[in-house]
Amino acid sequence: MNLKKKILAITIGPVLILGIITILFTVTMVKNSMMDETKDALKGTAAATLAAYDQNTGDYLETSNGDIWKGSYNISKSENLVDRIKDNTGMDVTFFYGDKRIMTSAMDENGNRILKSKAGDVIVEKVLNGGEEYFSEAVSIEGTLNYGYFMPVYQNGSDTDIVGMVFVGTNKQDKDAVVMRLLGSIVAAVVAIMLVCLIVSTKLASTISKNIRTSIKTVEKIAAGDLNVQVNNKLLKSKDEIGDLSRVTITLRDAMQRTTLEINQNVQKLLEASSLLGTAADNNTVLFCCELKDQLFLSLVNSIMGTEITCRVIQNVVQKSGAAAQIFTLTINILLGISASGSSLFCKIPIVIWDTKPF
Repeated sequence: MNLKKKILAITIGPVLILGIITILFTVTMVKNSMMDETKDALKGTAAATLAAYDQNTGDYLETSNGDIWKGSYNISKSENLVDRIKDNTGMDVTFFYGDKRIMTSAMDENGNRILKSKAGDVIVEKVLNGGEEYFSEAVSIEGTLNYGYFMPVYQNGSDTDIVGMVFVGTNKQDKDAVVMRLLGSIVAAVVAIMLVCLIVSTKLASTISKNIRTSIKTVEKIAAGDLNVQVNNKLLKSKDEIGDLSRVTITLRDAMQRTTLEINQNVQKLLEASSLLGTAADNNTVLFCCELKDQLFLSLVNSIMGTEITCRVIQNVVQKSGAAAQIFTLTINILLGISASGSSLFCKIPIVIWDTKPF
């Protein structure tokens, strides 16, 4: 995996994970909040409806014609009440006497009130028999699913005698559509942020990778002997690590230029000295000892100028010393053989030239 891919993995990976977690968390929280809000709204409307019926004094009773009364108030004819509640809340209201629907604001497809139908067994068991308030996420009214809330209705002055129940419902599809629109907006915002992060990360990774490759190529050119390479001024002015690398590269180039210049100057001096020593040896008037001490310097000469030029300096001195040449020829050949095998050519190499004249 190259550097660009690593940077993208480091930057984009956490963003993607965070984005997914955010979306899942948001979906869960919004749905739960919506459900709690819907339940509370239905419960509040159911309590208000029951209070509206209970404000009439007297018992709940059924007359011979099947109408249900609360004292002097005819519940079976309370269309105005249930319709007004629906207009104000947007929720359908139904009054059950026992398990039978007596009054409701819910209409069928023909515009008629849905009356005389019975509540389901689960609702009857929990509300009428168990005395519980019951919230359901799937109450079917003429095939239309509703969120619904059921509240038991007690006989006047009793807290045990359940005579019916009040139901308040709201269209499930409409509520879910609102939630989905909200979730869609949130998800779109999260995805947009993730895309922006992706674009920025890709651009950043490409820039860093490109600058590093440029610096690597510059160093490779220097290593190959090109000491005239240039570095982009923009990289040199950069305040980050890429800028540091570029500036160090220029420092290395300049140091290599200075070193090469010094080596060339010293090689020239050494060649001149060897010529003078050879001349002195031809005259057979000098008795002296020359010791080559600078192993690092000669190693640099050898690596840059080559073994041939380096040994030529030594041989120029030795070969002009007459009888002494035989002594050093074998030594130099041995050293050249060592160099060919890859070992260090130079250590301390004494060069002695004797005067062949008797004293």
